[in-house]
This record gives sequence, C-alpha cells and structure tokens, in this order.
Amino acid sequence: MRIVCIGEGLIELTEARPAAPTPATPIGFAGEALATAWYLRRLVPEDWRVAFLTRLGTDDGSAALAAYLARSGLDCPPVPPDPRRGVGQYLLARDDTQRRFCHWLGDSAAHGLMREPAAVRQALAGADLVILGGDMLAVLPPAHRYALLALLAEMKRPLALIPASRLGLWPDATTARAVIGVAAALARIVLTTARAEAAIFHDASPLASAARYAKMGAGQVVVLQPEGRAVLALDGQLTTQPAEAAASAPEGFNAGYIAAVLQGATAAEACALGAQVAARAIARRRAA
Repeated sequence: MRIVCIGEGLIELTEARPAAPTPATPIGFAGEALATAWYLRRLVPEDWRVAFLTRLGTDDGSAALAAYLARSGLDCPPVPPDPRRGVGQYLLARDDTQRRFCHWLGDSAAHGLMREPAAVRQALAGADLVILGGDMLAVLPPAHRYALLALLAEMKRPLALIPASRLGLWPDATTARAVIGVAAALARIVLTTARAEAAIFHDASPLASAARYAKMGAGQVVVLQPEGRAVLALDGQLTTQPAEAAASAPEGFNAGYIAAVLQGATAAEACALGAQVAARAIARRRAA
C-alpha cells in the first residue's frame, strides 16, 4: 500500500513564554497534509509507504524539513527544488481556550509544485490513495490549482480530500468554494470540519455540509462538530458518531479515520480511532 499526501510543510513558530529571551522561536514543522501524513505513518503497517509530496527550496529551512521527513519515516518524492524560494512559516499563539495562527507564506517553494508537472505525475504513479490538503489548493496559483486537479482526474487515483483549510489562506471565499467544489467531485472521501464549512460555504448545519459533499459523489463524508460529534454521509445516508474533541485536532482524527478505513474498519470504528488519535494529539500539545 502506498499513500501520497499533497500539501505544504511549514516552519512553526510559537510565542515565547515570559521567561524566554525572544518573542518567537521555532519549535518544529506543521501543515494540514504534513500532520496527517505524520500520524498516518504511525498508524499503518510498517511495510506501507507514506509520502509527503511538496516542493522545497535550497535554503536551510528546506534542508531541515527534508531531514524531518526522513526522521519521521515519510518519503519525499523527488521534485526539483526551487532555487529562489524556501519554506513558509507561521506563528502559533496559545492560550487556555484556543490556538491562533498568523501565516508568513509569501511565494514559498510549495507554491511552485505544479511548475514541475512531470515530477508530480511520477510521484502519484502507483499511489493506492492520494490525500489532498486544502492548504495546497489554497496557496497554488490559480492555473496551477486546476492543473493539479486535472492531473488527478486523468490519473484516476483514489482521492481523499481534506478541504478544511483556513479561509485566510485563500484569495477570497468565492475562489475557495469554486476550487473545493471541483476537488470534491473527484474525491471518494471528504474529511472536514463544521467550522471551516460554515466560514467558506455558509452552510446552515453540519448535516447540510455532509449532504452537499455526498451529492457531489463522495462515498464517505465526515464533518467534525465542536460539540464532540461527527456527521457522516455514507453512500448518501446521514448519521452521527461520537468524536470527542476531534474538531480540535482534525489532522489526528483524519489520519486515524483513513488508517482504519484502509484496514477494513467500519465508519463507526474509524471514527473511534480518529477520536483516540486526536485526543493524543491534544495531549502532546498541552505537554509542549
């Protein structure tokens, strides 16, 4: 089994505590698809291959991210590096109730992924599942978004879509709705959050979000609610499952859900594993 996650890897900065000498210090790497790939690697059998497809630069940040991927057991398909651009960054501010994000992406190397279409095609060849992060769709130039989606449609690789990127990454909500709509029509699995769907699509409820994606053709749709439940659309039938705290760590939930489904679990079992992984992710954050 070979899984390819497409997304942007970011250098994560965090606000220093009062005793720290600098206002922001690097603590690691992040990104929706990258975090999903990291958790997946720990949940699937050792002989399965999990790859993170992005474009890096030639700067020190890119070298550090490549080393992190290798340490994490993730393949990094060979895409020619961008000689002028590096890795994006974001600031993570924590308090007792929520996390706040501020991005410095600029024109990062990942924005140029589809300037190397032959390398992308080679990376996707033979994939048993492609996981596409909304973060990558958001940062690609307009023509490149549709070029990537056209390539995925042509190659007919099974697709899981994680569209729940923050609206602030997109030029505007209209663009986000149009691009996500095209991507969703290609997907077998859609994993998202009620908060993101309300912000981008103005859906009246998680049930409405799940029904919309189901009508587009996805056989499995999961919409995480802040209240600790998940709305599922399975072959068009709507139901709910417990998913305690999963909306606070959707990358962990998504990895757990996908890992379980790929190994033959029912949707209820997949939601249970996703919630467990999300809970562990939250515990890791609190310990940091």
